Amino acid sequence: MISNFDKQLKNIHPTVKSIRDLLSFKVARFSALNQRLGGSLIKELFDLSLNDWRILGLVAAEKKLAFKTLQSILYMDKGQLSRSVKFLVKRGYIFTELKKDDARAVDLIITSRGKKLNNEILHFSTNRNELAVSCLTKQECEAFLATLKKVTDHSEKILDKM
Repeated sequence: MISNFDKQLKNIHPTVKSIRDLLSFKVARFSALNQRLGGSLIKELFDLSLNDWRILGLVAAEKKLAFKTLQSILYMDKGQLSRSVKFLVKRGYIFTELKKDDARAVDLIITSRGKKLNNEILHFSTNRNELAVSCLTKQECEAFLATLKKVTDHSEKILDKM
């Protein structure tokens, strides 16, 4: 079956001889490496999973974030997200508040304890980021991040059309 997307292809990607050549495989492998390298340290040092840290970090960045918005940013299963949110609430890092305009919807709000922990993990993660990109020049890093954003934005547009 040929989709509308297939008709727009421009043969930009280098020749694919095996799964190892696919962009999706390379990104998934990089993500798995990143999770393995950072996940165990985040758990050991801060007693949070990577998902917990991502949720805490996003709520801290926004101060107040709708559960549904968070779910769409992370592309996370609602049940898994709910469990992580409950864990963070129980630890006193965030609290929930019913939205005034829709009692079925919930906002997540960072606490002072959550801000403090977020700042510690952000500092740690910034150093880990520097280590991860230490093989690149500043220009290569900026180009890589810009390219990653461009491909991510494009993938989101494709997903929205499906």
